[in-house]
Amino acid sequence: MADEFTGRLGQVYRVLAAELPPVTLLLGDYFLEYGALISELARHYKVGTADMLFLAMPISATDARSLAGHVNVAPFGPFKLVAAILDNASEQAQNILLKLLEEPPGTARFILMSSEPPLPTIVSRAQVYRFGVQLRQQEADDEAQGKVSAAVRAAMTGNQGLLLALCEGFEARHIAMLSRWAQSQATGKRPELYPDGAMEPEVPVRVARKVLQSLAAVDRARPVNAAVTALTQAFD
Repeated sequence: MADEFTGRLGQVYRVLAAELPPVTLLLGDYFLEYGALISELARHYKVGTADMLFLAMPISATDARSLAGHVNVAPFGPFKLVAAILDNASEQAQNILLKLLEEPPGTARFILMSSEPPLPTIVSRAQVYRFGVQLRQQEADDEAQGKVSAAVRAAMTGNQGLLLALCEGFEARHIAMLSRWAQSQATGKRPELYPDGAMEPEVPVRVARKVLQSLAAVDRARPVNAAVTALTQAFD
């Protein structure tokens, strides 16, 4: 059966068959393929029926609470394997599930499936594999992030020609990424202004100011000016 997995599914199977992490998230509307993948992984790791639990959607808060009792019972085989579809799961159910995923038992493995990203805190605790539209969106985001990073580096080094060229093709998503970058610098410098997002600044304040000033001088990047203006107090 494993030999029948091709393309993206085959790549993911080979990675998971080599080592199955505590929490895996399969992101994209490919539920039939996910079912075959999970069945083959169970066979590969010799996980018996008694050690498997499949939660179909929608997961309720009661379902999420019951997981703790299931996974804390010693498995007959190498580990308990929990597969859960998160589509239409309430935020309450996801938050209950999150508490279990924060410190998953060493004798349990979770494979989560969703057509859309669940709570960011769940995503952050999982090894994520994207399929279909979700994969293409991630590739587009990665490309956009690369372009924004290049623009920031050009501003840092004072390469105005490259900065102008990069900003020429800026779209709304590029501006949003630049605004988030500016915000991250501000939260690092003045965390009391942004209590929900305090973090270490990625670059020295003088460099961050230089980047923002350079961007503010580029017509195509002017939509970021509002963010720049709002954050100037953080760089004083």
